[in-house]
Parts: sequence; C-alpha cells; structure tokens
Amino acid sequence: MVGEAHVRERVRVGWARTSLLAGVWTGFHDSSVAGQGRGLRTRSVSSTSNPIGVGDDNQPSQDAHEGINLNDEEIHPNGQNTSEDFGSVDELELKPKRQRTSSVWGEFVDVTLPDGKVKVECIHCKKRLAKVGSGTTSTYKRHLVSCAKCKAYQKSQQMLNFQLIDVDMGYDKPPPLIGPDTKYDPNKMRESIANWIMGTEQPFSVVENDLFVYMMKRANPLFQKTCRATIKEDCLKVYKHEMKKLKDLTSVASKISLTTDCWKSSHQKIEYMVITGHFIDQNWRLQKRVLSFVHVPPPHTGLDIADGIYKCLKEWEIKGKIFSISVDNASYNDKAVNTLKNNFNRVKKLPCGGRLFHVRCCAHILNLLVKDGLSNIDFVIEEVREAVKYINSSEERRQTFSNVAHQLQVHDRKLLLDVPTRWNSTYDMLSIALKFKDVFPRYAEYEPHFHHFPNEDEWKNVENVCEILKIFKVCTNVISGSDYPTSNLDLIEVYKVKETLDRAAQSKDDFIRKMAIKMKEKFDKFKMKLVQFSYPKLYPPNEATKNIKEVEKALEDMYSDYLVMHNSLVKEASTSSSGSSGRSNASMPNEGTPLESGWEAFGQFIKSVDLEVPKKSELVLYLEESVHNVQGGGMHSFNALEWWNMHKLKYRVLSRMAMDVLAVPISTVASESTFSVGGRVIDPYRSLLAPDTVQMLIVEGTGLEKCSFSNEDVLINELQLCYKRAELKLV
Repeated sequence: MVGEAHVRERVRVGWARTSLLAGVWTGFHDSSVAGQGRGLRTRSVSSTSNPIGVGDDNQPSQDAHEGINLNDEEIHPNGQNTSEDFGSVDELELKPKRQRTSSVWGEFVDVTLPDGKVKVECIHCKKRLAKVGSGTTSTYKRHLVSCAKCKAYQKSQQMLNFQLIDVDMGYDKPPPLIGPDTKYDPNKMRESIANWIMGTEQPFSVVENDLFVYMMKRANPLFQKTCRATIKEDCLKVYKHEMKKLKDLTSVASKISLTTDCWKSSHQKIEYMVITGHFIDQNWRLQKRVLSFVHVPPPHTGLDIADGIYKCLKEWEIKGKIFSISVDNASYNDKAVNTLKNNFNRVKKLPCGGRLFHVRCCAHILNLLVKDGLSNIDFVIEEVREAVKYINSSEERRQTFSNVAHQLQVHDRKLLLDVPTRWNSTYDMLSIALKFKDVFPRYAEYEPHFHHFPNEDEWKNVENVCEILKIFKVCTNVISGSDYPTSNLDLIEVYKVKETLDRAAQSKDDFIRKMAIKMKEKFDKFKMKLVQFSYPKLYPPNEATKNIKEVEKALEDMYSDYLVMHNSLVKEASTSSSGSSGRSNASMPNEGTPLESGWEAFGQFIKSVDLEVPKKSELVLYLEESVHNVQGGGMHSFNALEWWNMHKLKYRVLSRMAMDVLAVPISTVASESTFSVGGRVIDPYRSLLAPDTVQMLIVEGTGLEKCSFSNEDVLINELQLCYKRAELKLV
C-alpha cells in the first residue's frame, strides 16, 4: 500500500507540473480562457503564494489565497480518473504577467466569441484579427497602416481647432494662437520659448526643469522636451533673424545718433561697452535699439573705444549715417569721439561741419553740479543718514518710530536710506526725513541711545537744499527719457536750472548762497524764439546776442546742407523715372491712352517745379510762422514728432532735418539702463557665459521689450472664447 500510494502521488504531481507549464504557455491567466491541461481548473495566482503542498493533512483554507487548484480529479496510475480525493494543491509561486508596453494595444480590444474563442478587434474599423499567443504585434501594426479610419483619427488628433473669433472692441484683432486647420508645430513652440527665455532673462536650463515640462505638457500634450544646448541654438537663430530685421530698419533711416558707455561686470571681472542707436523711422516713431554689447579688452584707451565703435558701425553698415555720439565727460571718451570725427570727415562731410557730432551727457553734468553743492552740507546729510540707518537697523525700532509718527498724526512713506553715490536717492532720503522732523525728538525719548537727529537750524538748511534739488530732479527726469525726443527739451530745462541758481545766489542765507555760487561756477564752465528767450537769461547781454547769431548761422548752414541733399535726391528720382518711361515708350510705341500720357506730363511738370528754387526758403517760412501755443497740459503734452509728421508735406526739407535732430539723445541714460539688464543676465550662477552669448541675450532681450506681441486683455478674452468653442480631441 505504501508503494502504491507513493506511485500515485508521483503521478499526480507530474500531471500538475505538466498542466501548469501548458497553462502558462497558452495564457492560462486570462480569465476568459479555460484550462488546457487535463483535470486543470485555473484561477488567478497571487505573487505571494506558497509552494505546492503534497500532503493530505497540510491543506490550506479556501479563502486564505486565490491560487491554482490542481486536486479536483484523481489521477490513477494507469491514466484513468477516479472520484477519490487525494488532497488539494496549494498556490504556485509564479511571476506576475508582463504588462503590455506597445502603443499598438491602445488601438485594439480583446473580444470573446460565442464559441469561446478570443479575437482582437480594432477600435476604429471593428475588424477582428486572430490573437497571437506569442504576444507579437507585427500583424496589428500592419493593419493600422492600412486602416483608413485610424489614419483619419490620428490626423484629427494632431490639430487644435481653435475657432476664429471676431473682436470688435476698438483695437486691432490679435493673431490667433493657432490658426484654423493648422497642425501643431514644435518648431514654432521652440521659437516662442527662445523668445521667452531672452525676453525674461531666464537661464537655458529652465527647459529641463521638471515643473516647466509638466506645465507645458498640461497646456499641450504634444509638447516635446528639449535640452539646454538645443534651446541655446534656437536662441541664436532667433537672434540672427531679429538682427536681420533690425538691419533692414536701420538701412532706411536717414541718420542715426549713438550713445555709448562702459561697464564692468562684478561677477566676470571684465569690461563691456554698450552702443545704442537712436533714430526716427518712416512712421515718425522714435526707435531706441541696442546695437552692440561687446567685451572691451584692456587697456581701455580712447583709441580702443573708437575701434570698438567703428567695428560695430561697419558690422551694421551704417558708417555713413552717423549724426552724433552722446557720451559722458570721461577723458577717454573725448579722445574716442575726436578720432571718429576726423575719420568720418575724411570720407563724408558731417552735418553742420561736425559741430553737433560730440554731445555731452546733460544728466552727467547736472550730477556733477549737485555733488558740488551737496559737499557743503555733508555734515547735515551724514546726521540724517545715521538717524535713518539707526532706525532701520531693527524691526523693533521701526515699529516704535511708526507708533510715534501715528501719535503725532504724521502719515507718510517709511524712511529711506540713500546710496551715497546717487544724489537723487540722497534727495529722496532728505525730503522724506524732513516730513518726520517732529518725530525724531519724540522718538529719542523712547530710545535713550538715539542721538542722531539734526537741530532746528539744520532742518531749515535741509529744507532749503531740498527746494533746489527738486528742480534738478525734475530736470534730470525730463532729459533722461529715452522713449521721447529730448533734444527739443534741453534748452528750457537748462534755463530753469540757471534761473534757480541765480535766485539761490541772491539768497540772504549764507549757507544757501555759498552752495549756489559753487554750483554756478561749475554750470558756467559747461555752457527762433526759445533761443531768444533763454539766452539773455543764460548769458550777459553782449554774450547772449553773439550766441543767438551763432545759433542762427549754424541753423542756416545745416538747412543748406539738407537742401543740397534733397535736390540731389529729387534729380536722381527724376532721372530714373524718365529713363524707365523712355524704355517703356520705346518698347510700346503705339500703346498708351491720352489720360496716361497726360498724367505723365503732369508728373514731369511737378518734378521740374520742385527743382526750382523758391523765393523764400522753408526755414524762413518756418521762422516767420506764429508759434504753436499748446492749450492745456503745457509743453509736456506737445508731441513734436506728431507735429512734424502732419507738416512734412509743407516743410519737406525742414522735416527731414527735424527728423535727424530730434533723434539726438542729450543723455547716456539709454545706454546706462542696459547695464541693469547686464547685471541680471550675468548673475553669480551664470558668470561663465561667453561674451558672445551675453551680447545675444542682452541685445535680443532689450529688443523684445520693444515688441508688442498682443494686447493682454484681448489675448485673455480670445483665450476664454477659444476654449469655449474649441473641440479638442487630444490623446
């Protein structure tokens, strides 16, 4: 009996293993397929199942695990089945089913037929294919290639069908985000990202940030991740394309004025030179564009600066269009400008004999004047500075000072600490501290260690100084603008400064009088209706008359130069027109109507009349015309460019001259503001950027600030309507 039981058990285990292997091979894990082995019933197997138990007294509970049961039928040694139960078989330890990774399976579903067979059905055309037991997908891929409905579906998923909307709100309609029937273009997306990186001064590595990729994929599932090297190349391509567009813009400009300055990076420890071009385009809009931001190797002499400027002009092909160069009062700038002036005069005559070529920065001159004046009250400024520094050094002191100010009903901005090298910040510190002059003594009662506050006489001096500095600050803000012409505002602002200094020089207060006299000495060192009004107040009577005549003479000389230029252009246009007309008549001798020939004759007559010298020049007619009186808002509401654009047909020569003169900047603030951008681009984390990359980021970044891609409110409105109307069927 023992031998027979042993044989029976060996046979039973053998059949179980054979059936198990057959079930695994044929996909027994599919609940819709019956077991293929003899006497085999299949159930799902847990990954934590125990090995098979072969003893009758070691049977697991039915609800302990779900495993393969191999004990429902008895296997006789001779191969016959019996009804006797020889015990159950525990769960098998099997590897879990490998997941389907091919994207093909997303296009098919398993279908069980009535006869028990399993087929694979295409979700598009509903065609049923045989299920391959080996798991290969070649057959299914070939079907998808030939499936017409699948192709149509995939094509529709690659489109974002935003509907065009009509925006009738009084402004131009912005371009749609994605046009109708337009495929998603990853190249355009990369171009937009490149513009965003350069316009917002982002690092190249931002495209590899997981949150950035997550955000872009949420916005568009078709977005493809790019690396920093790729986006850098994209930025370079965008930069070259935009520079080509800017070169086309400068090629049609009449004259271009430059501002330049040097700046040393605190992180890279090298010096850069920025060159900014200012010109008025054909639509009479003032353009300010950074042309170059290059590394200047030492030594930084005047010749090195001149070579760098000339190289930039040669690269942009504008050597013959330079009208003026505005620089500060550094000695190497004088050498550089004189070198360029001599070089340009050898090739082409400069306007007004080159007397307008070198423009000194008025803001820098005013800065020197104010610094000399403030040097007389250093002790008062230092006292106020120490008081502000003491109070702002801790939150508790600031809170105590604020409570005292509220008790005294003094409600104003918090105290500001100045930057000693910037006089305008010193003025802000003094003017705000002056409003709290009654709070400082009361605050000293709460803080026994607080001793830094001026007395009554010192506060009076501070008040008088702030009245003078206020005029200088307003003047500096006006002449430092870069989005509007400043050459027509220079004289009246200088007159206001001169009048303020003259009044202060007559003050009874010795302190103010000494300060004003010292500032006047510096002012005198640097020094038509507006001219006739201002010059007698700027100069003594005999000197004023002399200077007025000198200005009139320079104006007449400049007009003569522009008149010669205008006549040569008219003659050239007339010659080319007559030549083309002659060729046309020779080729078609019998064609043409009397109307066409009449208009051609009239055009020739107009051109001949234009060549005649009028009895009075445009300059004389302009000066004899009554002065335009601005009603309401003062001269700050007067747009000189708009006025000349309206009168350009009346003053064809003079308007051309005004276009070039009004583009001249009287300060270098436009170039100095670029250094703020440079400080943000070359931060401690990007101090290893190459100079060429720095130039690309700064030049293109500042250029993108001038671009108006769309109105923000209009864009938001269009987005909302687009998402309401769009039918997006993205996978």
